[in-house]
Amino acid sequence: MTLPTDSSSSDNGIQDITSIMVPQLTDMMVPELLQEFQDTFANALGVCVAIRDVNGERITQPSPPHGLGARIMKMLGDTEGYEKGSSALALKAMDSGRMERSRNRAGFLQFAVPVTIQGRSAGALVVGGVLDEKIDRKKLEAIAHEMNVTPEELQKRSTEELSLAISLLQFAADALANLCHEGWVVRRHVEELRTLHQVSELLNSTRQVDDVLRLVVGTVCETLEVKACGLRLLAPDTGELVLKAVDGLSEQYLSKGPVSLKRSEIDRTAMEGPPVYVRDISTDPRILYPSEMTREGIRSILIVGLKVRGKAIGALRIYTGEKRLFHQSEIALAEAIANLAAIAITNAELYEEALEKDRLERELTLAAQIQSHLLPAESPRPEGFDICAINQPCRQVGGDFYDYLPDPYTRRLGIVIADVCGKSMAGALLMATARSAIRVQAEHCTTAAEIVTRANMSLCRDTRPEEFVTLFFGKLDTETRVLHYANAGHSLPQLYRGDEVIPLEGSGMVCGVLPENTYHERDLQFEPGDILLLYTDGLDEARNPENQLFGLERTEQVIRENRDRPASEIVRMLRDEVRRFTAGREPSDDLTLLLIKVE
Repeated sequence: MTLPTDSSSSDNGIQDITSIMVPQLTDMMVPELLQEFQDTFANALGVCVAIRDVNGERITQPSPPHGLGARIMKMLGDTEGYEKGSSALALKAMDSGRMERSRNRAGFLQFAVPVTIQGRSAGALVVGGVLDEKIDRKKLEAIAHEMNVTPEELQKRSTEELSLAISLLQFAADALANLCHEGWVVRRHVEELRTLHQVSELLNSTRQVDDVLRLVVGTVCETLEVKACGLRLLAPDTGELVLKAVDGLSEQYLSKGPVSLKRSEIDRTAMEGPPVYVRDISTDPRILYPSEMTREGIRSILIVGLKVRGKAIGALRIYTGEKRLFHQSEIALAEAIANLAAIAITNAELYEEALEKDRLERELTLAAQIQSHLLPAESPRPEGFDICAINQPCRQVGGDFYDYLPDPYTRRLGIVIADVCGKSMAGALLMATARSAIRVQAEHCTTAAEIVTRANMSLCRDTRPEEFVTLFFGKLDTETRVLHYANAGHSLPQLYRGDEVIPLEGSGMVCGVLPENTYHERDLQFEPGDILLLYTDGLDEARNPENQLFGLERTEQVIRENRDRPASEIVRMLRDEVRRFTAGREPSDDLTLLLIKVE
């Protein structure tokens, strides 16, 4: 049983939470210790002592009088009279908040002093068997004669004992209050630490965000013994506090409407500062849905912000079915649970992000393996030509590709190099689409221009408006040494012939934009010693730490210095030179090189 103290409301309508919930004496000290305290006090006074609870019931066994007190009670023939009216006297003292006394017919006094903690009575200390200073003269003389003292001496002695009993009784009540309160505070702290430890273990026992959220609201309801609890997380893009977990609220109430941070002053205040307490939702103008709350049976609310490193991520809403004043330690406990919850939620989200990242990494690895199988395993070696190509994605998967399409019925070899917009998975998917489109059209079309034109129509059907592909397609007649080609917005291939560098002109629009676009075919007659380099912009647009471009001049220098080497070595040395130039800077684009050397 908890007894809250009174509290006052501040001007802004938020209830000041300054009360301390006062339990019974047995909540603060075990009965054995109370009995020991009582017996020690009784022995010091020689009178009967008992401790009673807030209902007037005995907590301990009465300590009977002894010594002079016992002899006097025996002489007056009332050895148990001190118990009569004890309960009523204790209740009267606790109700008045001060010492109360009563007399019995035998000539004894009873005293009751409330044990007061933080302004509330938690029990009472009752003393009986003190000789009444107004005792009948004949009884006084009889007792004095039996004890071999004068009536005046006995009267004086009784008065002194009465004064001492009153002083010691008040002192004992204060001492008992202090002992019980200190013990209760320690026990509460221990219980709170135990609760927090259990909550921490529970929250750390799961890595799933939804499980963490359910644990939090369930733990709050159980720990604080409240009607319901809801946990809302802030959606930064909309400013709405989205309900993520709830315990104890009906579906009808949950469908009442949204809670936005902009509209809800109490949530905003709690997330920016200390918890917000509303003792009566029916009288607070800041409540968004007062009628719905009343219908749900909600009377008081405690809102605690969820914060991680000072950043608010949501709010914990605690509901009670009656007007309730929360103990300061309960508020501190709710804050501690909210802090643990915020950390656990963040950790769980990070864990799920890590799992998702790991899943994506595995998918990218698999995609890279699949993509690598889409590229030719080796370059063809038609008579009179030395051909080699490499593909180096800037990420695990890329948007560049090259391909060889040999014609089984002629001595013609289809050669394609392409660069799709986008990187990573999106680029890889578009790359596969473009490769498929080229291959399908190459089986049914004769000329390079027709293949590119029809591939463009296919890509326009299968891609989104913002997606496009640059590609160069050529058909190499290995017998006549003529390359028939069409260019769809791709980097111009570079022909190295003697001391000249000749770009292959004739570029058209990129593929995937205008379905009605047509492409024109051009021819290149190869001569012995010619070197033709096909490349993507990962070559000429590669940048060093000073943000300088690799460019085509450096490309020309590498090829001229190594033109007598096999095609595979020229390609490898060109790739290595790009790596040296960028000096560890992360590449921003895929790199694909295809080199044809005429023997």
